[in-house]
Order: sequence, then structure tokens, then C-alpha cells
Amino acid sequence: MNISFFILFVVIRLIVGAISVLIINKFRLNATKKEADKLICDAKKETDKVKRDDIMELKEESYKLKKHNYEEIREKKKELNELSLRIDNREKNLDNCDELLTEREKIKKRKIKIYQNKRNSRKRCKNGEHTKRINLSFRKKSQFFQKKKLENLL
Repeated sequence: MNISFFILFVVIRLIVGAISVLIINKFRLNATKKEADKLICDAKKETDKVKRDDIMELKEESYKLKKHNYEEIREKKKELNELSLRIDNREKNLDNCDELLTEREKIKKRKIKIYQNKRNSRKRCKNGEHTKRINLSFRKKSQFFQKKKLENLL
């Protein structure tokens, strides 16, 4: 009986050992699955956090670029306005210069006409025509004034 008892005891012990190994392995497997799930969940959280951080960095960089571009555009517009004002001023100055030049040309033409008239009158004086004209105009003036005096007296 001892031997059968011993064999039975060994068999029971083997069965209990096998069952305990299976149970322990199942618990380890569950624990490993839980740990793996936890690692996966932590990894997902970490990747989400990294994504959010990256998105925030990109948004900040985009904002900075937009702001920088806006500043550049504003400076360029200011420069263009200044250049436009300078061009307008130059156009006004050129217009003024043109007006002055045309006025000078007119004055020169008048002076030339006056000079030519004087020259012609000198030629006429040499011919005696000028004195005749002066005498005629003087006679007409004196006649006019005499008529006025008579009218005033009446």
C-alpha cells in the first residue's frame, strides 16, 4: 500500500503541479497581456502627445511666418507708397519745368518779335514812314481831344 499510496501521491502531485503551472502561466500570460496593453496605451498616449506638440509647433511656426510675411508686405507697401510719392513729386517738378520752359520760349518769341518790330521801325524811320505815322496818329489824337472838349463845353 505504501507504494500505491506513494504512486498515487506522486500522480496527484504531478497533476496539481501541472495544473498550478498552467494556472501560473495563465496568470503570467494575462499579466503580460495587461502589461502589453498598458504599454500600447501609453505608447498611443505618447504619440498623441507628440502629435499635439508637433501640431502646436507647426502652428506657432506658421503664425510666425505669417506675421513675418505680413510685416514684409507692410514694409513693401510703405516703400511703394514712398516711391509713388517721389514719382508724383518728380512729375510735378517736371511739369513745372516744362511750364517754365514754355514760358521762357514765349518770352523769347516776344522779345524776338519786339526786336524785329524795332528793327523794322528803324528801317521805316530811315525811309520816313515812321514820322508820317506819328504825325497821323498825333493828328488823330488831337482831333479826338478837341471833340471831347467841345462835348464837355456843350
